Amino acid sequence: MIKINDSFVSKLKPPLSGNFIHWDTQYKGFGIRITASSYKSFVFKYILNGKKRVYTIGSNMATTFAKERYKKLMLDVLNGIDPAKEKQNIINSPYLKDLIFTYLEDIKSHLKIKTYNEYKRWIEYDILPYFKKTKLIDITKNQIQSFHLLFVEKKHTGNRCLGILSSFFNWCIDKDLLNINFAKGIKKYKENFRDKMLNEIEVKSILNHLKQCNSINSYAIYLLLLTGARKGELLQAKWSEFDLEKGYWNKPATNTKQKKVHYIPLNSSALEVLNRLKEISNSIYLFYNPSTKTHIKDIKRYWNNLLKETDLQDIRIHDLRHYFASMLINSGEDLYTVGKLIGHSNIQTTTRYAHLQNHRLERASEKVSNYLEGFN
Repeated sequence: MIKINDSFVSKLKPPLSGNFIHWDTQYKGFGIRITASSYKSFVFKYILNGKKRVYTIGSNMATTFAKERYKKLMLDVLNGIDPAKEKQNIINSPYLKDLIFTYLEDIKSHLKIKTYNEYKRWIEYDILPYFKKTKLIDITKNQIQSFHLLFVEKKHTGNRCLGILSSFFNWCIDKDLLNINFAKGIKKYKENFRDKMLNEIEVKSILNHLKQCNSINSYAIYLLLLTGARKGELLQAKWSEFDLEKGYWNKPATNTKQKKVHYIPLNSSALEVLNRLKEISNSIYLFYNPSTKTHIKDIKRYWNNLLKETDLQDIRIHDLRHYFASMLINSGEDLYTVGKLIGHSNIQTTTRYAHLQNHRLERASEKVSNYLEGFN
């Protein structure tokens, strides 16, 4: 009875000539091959479409890792996928530019549409121009480091590209095309995350513009400001999610970032806007695009025109959500309540607004000082 583990592999003696495969008695088709020159590699024996094959899993790896690869390969075979054929198809496309799109399509089902499109854009416009003529076997860690250094002025893009390459190299390792992740250990740039908070003058300018505009896009801006919702949650919302009589919005898990159902009460102003929107709506969606026969995907063009006409700069649609949260904090609500309303599943995410709460507490504390000074 043979149980292949690290101890067993380390004690293997080479044959006098050729090679010999030791088969594990517990994992059917899993073996360790050793040559006369003491070279060891893990293998997988399988039968598919009547043909017997021995597939090389890889060498210089822990037995536990090799067994995990074996389990994935076994599952492929059970699903009618020939690992050897898949490997050969990939090897026939040795350039990074070909492989990286195979990788992207392979992980597409695990990505949101927006994330997939972002990955594709970064690959096409940032990664490929640098690696267009590079073969996979020619890539080095120094090359990845040099590539990352090109983005010292565009830290966010540089970090996202490094992340994509790291994921791509892990995919290549999983396909037995590489033995190392060249992006591993390369330090990402420290990003200065933007923390813009709208002031009253800016909000008044936005509201005054919305009052003069009666387009469907203006309703969307109103509701983002009045609910603190994420843009994607609102634009794909359906009327069936709302109870305007009881005053609540029940966001389905498919639409929320945290992938959980999110129930929020609606304030009177939000209900007023929704009722006005309901009067002119003839679709299951709040924001329907008759050209595409589905919900509106974005309101960026409208938002940019709004900023231009109000002479405002450096304000994102997402800043409306931050303003909603800051108003609650400044009015005395605690971080837990604010987090629940804006859909944070982790209270740590809401702590970005803690400084506003601290300012409010400082003002409250100062009232005691002022009161006591009155005795002097």
